[in-house]
Amino acid sequence: MVRARRRKTSRPHQSRRFCRRVVYWLILARTYQSQSPEVPSKPVNVKQVLVYLTHEQHAALLKLKERLGVPVSVSIRRAIDRYLKQVKSQK
Repeated sequence: MVRARRRKTSRPHQSRRFCRRVVYWLILARTYQSQSPEVPSKPVNVKQVLVYLTHEQHAALLKLKERLGVPVSVSIRRAIDRYLKQVKSQK
């Protein structure tokens, strides 16, 4: 039986490394969220995207939601903002 070779993806959102980075930044987002606890009632100028999370990642986000009182989507946006800011500062 011949197995098909698994194609390497060039899409960063599908790599495990990217998922680990997102989880790392979500953990670091705690301090960022404690500095700006106000949450807008309706986000302005946002685009809807689909994100796949593991069960562990989702459970960690739900714990963070309960502790900080902010929606999961806000936690993800803040973590991505922090990540992009750091990447920009490294260049």
